[in-house]
Amino acid sequence: MVFAGSGNEVTDRILHLHSLLGHTRQILQMDVGGMPHATYLKAFELLGTDVLPQLRKELGWSPTSWAPSRATCACAT
Repeated sequence: MVFAGSGNEVTDRILHLHSLLGHTRQILQMDVGGMPHATYLKAFELLGTDVLPQLRKELGWSPTSWAPSRATCACAT
């Protein structure tokens, strides 16, 4: 599954998949080996400043309604 394009295009793709699957988590993996670090950081920033706010608005999610619990978060200590 490839998510490429503008913030709006990525948002639309995730929303389309959500309409089909009803999922509440989306895992995105970025290949950092083939792009300049500044480009990677900009793409990562756009996910948080453009895509996520649009998803929250469209799906009616609050910042805490979709957050994983500490028990299921792979990064929990």
